[in-house]
Amino acid sequence: TPLRNVPERHRSLRAAFEHSWELLTARQRAALCKLSIFQGGFERHAAHHVADAAAAVLDSLVDKSLLRRAASGRYDLHRLIQQYAAEKLQEAGQERPEVEKRHGDYYSRFLQERAAWFHGRRQAEALAAVAAEIDNVRLAWRLATARGDVEALERSLPSLGAYYTIRSWHQEASTAFGQAVAGLSAAQSGRPTAGQREIVLGAL
Repeated sequence: TPLRNVPERHRSLRAAFEHSWELLTARQRAALCKLSIFQGGFERHAAHHVADAAAAVLDSLVDKSLLRRAASGRYDLHRLIQQYAAEKLQEAGQERPEVEKRHGDYYSRFLQERAAWFHGRRQAEALAAVAAEIDNVRLAWRLATARGDVEALERSLPSLGAYYTIRSWHQEASTAFGQAVAGLSAAQSGRPTAGQREIVLGAL
């Protein structure tokens, strides 16, 4: 609004966000920036691993209405707050690639730990777990593909392949795996070894 009788901090959403940002501690700012990497919400353990966000920091952000917590205990950011925090993370320069790497490591291991569940009595539990994190899983896969991260793709593939098969999400599987094949095929030799890359390519 251009009205003069409105405080500066209330004249736009960005002004409101900037005012709230200035009231945060350094730890709260750092956590909020890194939490913007998550898609579709996240659990407390993921926030600790990816964003170095301790429980007390998460609670403080909830108290300031910058973070929401569902009755299930799952957290999420309002889309506009997420966009603002993502801009701040981008301004941090080299910090974003590290956050992306930690996010990818976390969710590739999340999938790896549940691979055996898809072939036994815990299949329903595995499907529910991956469904809850599917937006984070998709992001982690895309980032691993872009980086040519063979290890992350190898960890993720068995669970993700099983999930797509059981859900009959064949078109998404074809697209995701096809992009990974293209990315790994174009990757330079070196670490990982060409042999390891060929094995993952064959699995894809």
